[in-house]
Amino acid sequence: MAQFKNYNNIIKDDYNNDYNNDNTMNNVNPINKKNKIKPVLDYVPSIALSDKQMTKMERFIQRHYILVNVLVIGLFLYCYYLDIEYKTFSMKNWVTKIIPNKYLNSSLKIFGAYGLIQVFAQDVGVKTGKNQRNFVQSSVIQFIIYWAAAYALTDDRSEALFGTVLYFILKYIFSNNETSLVCFEKV
Repeated sequence: MAQFKNYNNIIKDDYNNDYNNDNTMNNVNPINKKNKIKPVLDYVPSIALSDKQMTKMERFIQRHYILVNVLVIGLFLYCYYLDIEYKTFSMKNWVTKIIPNKYLNSSLKIFGAYGLIQVFAQDVGVKTGKNQRNFVQSSVIQFIIYWAAAYALTDDRSEALFGTVLYFILKYIFSNNETSLVCFEKV
């Protein structure tokens, strides 16, 4: 929390130095002329949300964190059991009635290949396009790409689907939507 307070003070000092009391620009560098700093203050993350800022669902999850995790992981394991024993979540039962097997498999492999290429490109330092980044940062597209990459690896759509769902459960529910900058911080 202290790091964000310091960041806020730096931004406020820069803002106050760049503007007169009447909010006119006074010797502002060219970057700040286009992107005024004032709106950034509204988007600086805060660690502790006030009760007014939290939705009812967020308050429930915060108060019953262990219960929510046990229920979600239990539901996940139950669904996985149903899929193993009865093929309840088999794509043949629901998706392939809309999209033929051949096209679904091909599409998943293409999206999976794209996901692997994207990661490799970032690892070797290739920049990502702005619209490409915005497209991939959509939760639905992320889900499809993760599912497709897992399918390309396992060649089983149900296993890939469960692996992807498990990833999102661990990220958003088990981790209480708190993310880290990197996966392995001590490496």
